[in-house]
Amino acid sequence: MGMKIGDLPAVAEAELAHRIPASKDGATSFLTVEQIRAKAGTGSVGGDAISADSLEQAALLKKIGGLGTKQGSGERVLLGVLRQNSEGSGWAFLDDTDHARIGFASVSQDANGITLSHGFTGTKVRSLLAVPDETFAVRGLAVGASVGLSSSVLWLGLPLSVALRMETSADVVTEVIGDPAWTVDQFAVAHSAGTMTITHPAVYDIGVAPIVNGIRQSGSSPPIPGIPVSGGFGGVGNETKFGVEYVAPMTARARWTSGTAFTVDTDFEGTFSATFSAGTLTVAHPAATMADDLILSSEGYRFQMLTKTTTGFTGQFLNAAGSVVTTPDSSCTLTFLRAASLAKRKTRTDRHWVSFSRGYAKANPNKVWSTTGNIWLFGVLAD
Repeated sequence: MGMKIGDLPAVAEAELAHRIPASKDGATSFLTVEQIRAKAGTGSVGGDAISADSLEQAALLKKIGGLGTKQGSGERVLLGVLRQNSEGSGWAFLDDTDHARIGFASVSQDANGITLSHGFTGTKVRSLLAVPDETFAVRGLAVGASVGLSSSVLWLGLPLSVALRMETSADVVTEVIGDPAWTVDQFAVAHSAGTMTITHPAVYDIGVAPIVNGIRQSGSSPPIPGIPVSGGFGGVGNETKFGVEYVAPMTARARWTSGTAFTVDTDFEGTFSATFSAGTLTVAHPAATMADDLILSSEGYRFQMLTKTTTGFTGQFLNAAGSVVTTPDSSCTLTFLRAASLAKRKTRTDRHWVSFSRGYAKANPNKVWSTTGNIWLFGVLAD
């Protein structure tokens, strides 16, 4: 084959423990580089013929000049395992009975990335792989490397899928349900005229529209739909924030207060009014999209519809005898729903939640931690 054991590159490092298979009588044994070197030039070791696979491995090592850990090796390897055991405790290499780094000198971090010092300066970057282990993989952790000749920086990303809890209309975020890396100090919520603006860690792709799963009050009430403004990007939306119209089918309650005066109770933005004259109640409200989509429920007298438009309706209260009520009283109460209108709700004043997802966001390395999770590293630089 034109290849002998003695052709193995002298720069191959024993500490990498390359094991070269050799076969005899159908069985395979393994020989270390040092054992191979001891018999260099003989064509065999202890009578064992060197297999074709061994020669292919030797040819590859010969071609790339050998992998090493010392100056002059031709190619230098970077190997290591990173872990951070608690929030802000610091990413560190695992150096124990089961783990040992090669090539890396030190590690540091800030809110943007993890900096790895190589401990030497290469002449050309071959590659650097940084991958999460099984613990971080199920959390969706993404790791990207910016590689230099003497140091490299790792950037982290996680799926931004959370539920935020606010206590009052002050909109102070008091709890975040999601990946442990997302904490209350990374989010802010503000209400204005029926629009909720959510500020969050920066997403990498501004084109990923947020999915708002709902806005929920405390207790067992169903979630209120939330619609991202402008698809969640553009307008008030960018890589760190987006607007949500705090909406639901428009509902209100018109009730008699005194004399011929009526009051409209509602949680929605806009102008609502109710007036009573000569036995007819006239209700006005923000525009709905359809005139016919109106649902009424009377709590006292029966209510008879007279007219309806997209912005209001008229009708009369009928007593038990079927006569029109001309002098209103406490039995003149009416609840109505415009199902064709998704109207903006007013700012909440009680405890409430909002949950949303928006693709991958940049994660602060200080906040990404696990007592068992690791980032595995393998790199090669030309010497």
